[in-house]
Amino acid sequence: SGVGIYGNYIGMNSSGTVIQSSLGIYVQGSSTTIGSATGSGRNYIGGHSGVGNAEITFQNAATATVVANHIGLKPDHTATSHEAGIIVTGSSSNITIGATGSSTDYNVLGGASVECIIVPAGTTVTNLVIKGNLIGTTPDETGDRGCTDSGIKLASGDGIYIGRDVAGSSYAENVIAKSGNGIAIISGTATNVYVAKNMIGVSRSGTSYGALGNDVNGIVIEGGSNLTIGGTGTNDGNVIGSNVAAGISINGVDSVTIRRNYIGATPALAARANL
Repeated sequence: SGVGIYGNYIGMNSSGTVIQSSLGIYVQGSSTTIGSATGSGRNYIGGHSGVGNAEITFQNAATATVVANHIGLKPDHTATSHEAGIIVTGSSSNITIGATGSSTDYNVLGGASVECIIVPAGTTVTNLVIKGNLIGTTPDETGDRGCTDSGIKLASGDGIYIGRDVAGSSYAENVIAKSGNGIAIISGTATNVYVAKNMIGVSRSGTSYGALGNDVNGIVIEGGSNLTIGGTGTNDGNVIGSNVAAGISINGVDSVTIRRNYIGATPALAARANL
């Protein structure tokens, strides 16, 4: 309880040479902070492989923050060989992955052979916030560091907030890029999921919204209930473009609300077609 992990090279040395191991950081306690944008607080975490393993795993953890880390990337921003980026599982609750709003706080995740971030099947995860991350790209939002399966995959969980906090009062967009699917919601046990103010297949840089399309869909929904993509507020809309298949693909799910998104275009109405 009350652990802080700052300024480490985990799974590699400071020059980026990978030292293979199975697990990076494994958290079961409460009140854990991983990384800091202050001084040399960033962690570089990479090279952890093996089925079911990840750079960071939360198992029955409570109240944790992951901020300003490079996860799956070396100091020169090349990718390490690893399984998953972050796994949130068991009865974990009140986990925040990402920034409060400043770009210096953003985590950069990429290069996983499966998902950058996953909530696997069979969990009772609650109040998971994923906001303010660069997923599948480099810190300058130009490189391809995609995760093979998905940027974010949800197979269970109740109360998952992507791009905003629980209250809907604080927003920090994720860039979700160059992966298989940008976001995949695949199970009926994923409930109360809110996806707001994200850049899915495009960058944040300036006003150009450069193309960083995902290899399949921007968002694919094959399960879940009470799912909201966008919303009614001015900050709620996602920009979804340049993806190889659909911007949003929904298969056999009824309980989905889609509002105030830019799909295939930027807010300036420049084309970013999903193909």
